[in-house]
Amino acid sequence: MSLVYMFIAALLISIILGFALKINIGYIAIAFAFINGLFFYGFSVKQVVGMWPLSLFMMLLMVMLFYGFAIANGTVESLAGHIAYSTRKVPYLLPFALWLFCLVIAASGAGPYAVFAFLSPIVMGISIKSGMRRLLAAVIVITGGSIGGQFPISAGGIVIKNYATMAGYEALASSIALDVFINTLIGQGLIFLGMYIVLKGFRLTEVNMEKPEPLNQKQKITLGIIVFVLALTVLPALLAMVFPGSALFKVLKGFGDVTATSAIGIILCLFFRVGKEKDAINKVPWNTIILICGMGVLIQSAVSIGVIDSLSKWIQSNVDATMAAYLLITTSAVMSFFSSTLGVVVPTLSALVPVFQNITGAAPGFLFSILTVPALLTGYSPFSSSGAITMTGVPSEEERNRIFKFLLAAPFVWYVYFNLLVFIGAIR
Repeated sequence: MSLVYMFIAALLISIILGFALKINIGYIAIAFAFINGLFFYGFSVKQVVGMWPLSLFMMLLMVMLFYGFAIANGTVESLAGHIAYSTRKVPYLLPFALWLFCLVIAASGAGPYAVFAFLSPIVMGISIKSGMRRLLAAVIVITGGSIGGQFPISAGGIVIKNYATMAGYEALASSIALDVFINTLIGQGLIFLGMYIVLKGFRLTEVNMEKPEPLNQKQKITLGIIVFVLALTVLPALLAMVFPGSALFKVLKGFGDVTATSAIGIILCLFFRVGKEKDAINKVPWNTIILICGMGVLIQSAVSIGVIDSLSKWIQSNVDATMAAYLLITTSAVMSFFSSTLGVVVPTLSALVPVFQNITGAAPGFLFSILTVPALLTGYSPFSSSGAITMTGVPSEEERNRIFKFLLAAPFVWYVYFNLLVFIGAIR
């Protein structure tokens, strides 16, 4: 068990130091992977370097770089303005329109962190013009971005599929990612509806808004490329499902990997000159990628020398079936309060899913959901990534303080709420 304690200590120290010193946890995790690997696990430098999750890194980089063009050339911002303008006669629908916009942008591949970082200022600006409560705007950004971010072709879905495969569920990875997306939609969607009612989003009144400028030529081309790439990613898989006996569609499905289609999208953006490569690269959330992949190195080093197996045996000996699911929920929620769901919680706990499946007999899609969704919910914390990034879009210090208090209290309420959803069977 000494290696288990060493791994747990490295994990906790990485989180604590990252939080206290405001350093990317990924860097600290990589350092511990080298320290533990070279001095205690018997690895060479080359072996530790080889644990970098290259496939996951390429997926995240290609997807986020592709959508960096749409963010850099103003396509996303322009679309948000048009959506706000289109609801000026039905202001009570504005929160729904912005929520769906955040959801779709995240789901199309941009991921949750792009929504938190780049759409938060836009949504906050629209809320000021429309008279909408800034607290409701924050909920729109977080819930919309979190739900869309778990779509199978978005950043969260990519991470789930990757770690589901590593946990031994390669054949089920896509269906597991879809289960997590659906359960995230239920858990976060109900919060959005509840806060819409509590914060009286239905009482918004019509406001005078200037008609936004139409999309320019580059933005129209960018939008067309996004639609093309989405079709290239999704349609082959759908056709393969509809026509399971078709060899052609099976081959096309293999080419529909989001890494490859995003790379095609990048080439098209450069070919049609919709933006500068440098500007798009500057929009890539490198901190997030380093966090996710850095933790992946630490986790893989522990897996390689049997730490996860030892921890699994301890759980099987000391946790009964009744409490296992709630232990997973609680562990996920506590970890996410101070750290990233996709960067820390999912990589750490996904390796234990087979153990919890043996104890509970539950489906892997359900188990991945109860380690992901509560982490997303307590991720509202202003000390976690989604809450902290969203707050940066709030222009007023007074509003920031008010939202900070809400984000500080919300995780505790959402924790109880999610346990209730699991208890009544709404999450399955």
